[in-house]
Amino acid sequence: MTDQRFEEFLSLSMNNFGAEFTVPDKSMFETHVFSERSEKRMLRLIRRQKFFFFPTVHASPRRMTATMLTLIILISAATLTVSAAVEMIEGFIVDEYEDHSDVQLVDCEGAPETIEEVYEIDVPEGFEVVDQLEFNEQSFLSFTEYHKDDLFFSFSQITKSKYDYRVNTEDNEMIPVVINGFQGYEVNFDVNDVLISWIDTDYAFMLSGNIGKSELINIAESVHKVE
Repeated sequence: MTDQRFEEFLSLSMNNFGAEFTVPDKSMFETHVFSERSEKRMLRLIRRQKFFFFPTVHASPRRMTATMLTLIILISAATLTVSAAVEMIEGFIVDEYEDHSDVQLVDCEGAPETIEEVYEIDVPEGFEVVDQLEFNEQSFLSFTEYHKDDLFFSFSQITKSKYDYRVNTEDNEMIPVVINGFQGYEVNFDVNDVLISWIDTDYAFMLSGNIGKSELINIAESVHKVE
C-alpha cells in the first residue's frame, strides 16, 4: 500500500470522529516498511470497505483502536447529509440518508447488557479464522472473520442496547428477511457481496461477506448457542 492511500484512509477515519488529521512531517520519522502480513491485512480492509457498516459509536477507550480499524474498513468518502427519513423494518428503526442508513433496534427492554450466552455458527469447510475480537465477561460484541483464498465472511453477536450501526445504502436497498423465524434485513451489494442482520429474543447478529446470499443464509440459519 502506498503512503498516500494509507494517509487517505487514516484521515477519513479521524474526520469521522470529528477530529482533524494532519499528515506529519515525514522528515521527523524513519521510513516504515509494512511487513508482508500487515500489507495483506490492510489490502483486505480496503477491499471490504465498499459494503460494510460501522457503529456510531459505543466505544470505550480500550476499544478505540478496534473501532478506528473498523472505520478504516467501512468509511465512505461521500459527504453525509443532515436530514433523514425514518423508515421501519420490523424490529429495526432506520434513519435513511442520501448515502447511508443509521440503524437501531425498536425494543431492547429486558435484553442482556453484556453477552451472557455465546452463539456460534457452522463454518463451511475450508474456511479458517483470520481475525477475532478479544472477548470477556464485559463484552457487548463478539466478532470473528473467516477466510478461504479470496473468499471471506464475518460473524458478529451484539447486545441489543449497543446495536447502533451505519449501513452503506447508497444505491443499495435494505430488504426484510426472516432467519429461523426472527426478523432481520439484508443488503445485496452485488451478486456475491451481501450483508445480513437479524435479532432474536436476547441478541442481534450480523453476517457479511463475498460468498453469496444463499451461503450466508445457510450459515445464518446454523447459528446456535454454545453449550
